[in-house]
Amino acid sequence: MPTVSVITPVYRGEPYLSAYFEALASQTLFNHLEVILVHNQPSSVERGLVQRFAGTHPDKLVHVVVDERNASCLDHRSGNWALETVAQSMNRAIARASGKYIALWNVDDVRVGDSLERQVAVLESDDRIGLTYGDYVMVGHPGDTGGVQHTFPEFDHENYMSTYGGGFQMWRSSVHDVAGLFDEQLRSGADCDLWIRIAAQSSMRKTPGNVGYYLNTGMGLSTRKDGLRFVEDAVVGLRYGILHQIDYTLLRQTRHYRISELYFNGAWHPVRDYFGEYDIRTASLRRAWPRELRRQRRTRLWRDIARLWRGPRHAAGVVLRRIGLLAPRSPSCL
Repeated sequence: MPTVSVITPVYRGEPYLSAYFEALASQTLFNHLEVILVHNQPSSVERGLVQRFAGTHPDKLVHVVVDERNASCLDHRSGNWALETVAQSMNRAIARASGKYIALWNVDDVRVGDSLERQVAVLESDDRIGLTYGDYVMVGHPGDTGGVQHTFPEFDHENYMSTYGGGFQMWRSSVHDVAGLFDEQLRSGADCDLWIRIAAQSSMRKTPGNVGYYLNTGMGLSTRKDGLRFVEDAVVGLRYGILHQIDYTLLRQTRHYRISELYFNGAWHPVRDYFGEYDIRTASLRRAWPRELRRQRRTRLWRDIARLWRGPRHAAGVVLRRIGLLAPRSPSCL
């Protein structure tokens, strides 16, 4: 049995697969892992790259192809999507995983060569640790190693709602018995949603040092400004009573989700079955929400007033400069 099952959902991964396979093979724990690649509509080039890796490393790769015949088409929203949500593909991978530990590895990210080995050491050090995470460098182009350092706090169970973050997670496969699986309703926020349930049911520990390079081109579902990230942040906030994640202007869009239920294994499950604090936190949210709503509306009102005030002043300045009654602005570089 492998020590680690690496799970990777892939959609339009042609630019990244070669580097991904190279980074996999360079892992110090490579001989003790299996790779489960869930591939949405692979191109012929992608299939060729996968076959080349499988030929070089037989019995190492489980390649699951998702197409029109077997896709879990839960989400019918319009858009340029894969056939499945990332959550559905990750749950497919987990179902095929045989390792003691599961490591999430996005195809466009790169892990440090010993990151899997270091994370296994953290999990092996204490049976109470359900998940480990680490710091990373955010890069703007594939292959970059220089970028923005992202450093996360040590996990604190007393404040787990604000310290469960981090990247490049690895967790015990057994945590799914108590925390459930990824909620397949969510396109962008399914990972954070599951991390909260794992944090509530067990402990987490940060792996020392950087564990990888996270690619952010601004076009991912969780990174682009016009994506679903903010709507699904609000869904997760409503579900677990996290006030600062709920934007009242997005509440109408959250009605498309079953906030009190999770969807996986082809069925709906009450959140409270996998999150023991559900009733307490939702009751607390109901008490706190009226005050938070007033605060958000007041903040928005003042922001709108400031914007309206700046608009006429700017327009008047432009007109006065054009007719010569106001001196032109000095170049900003002087």
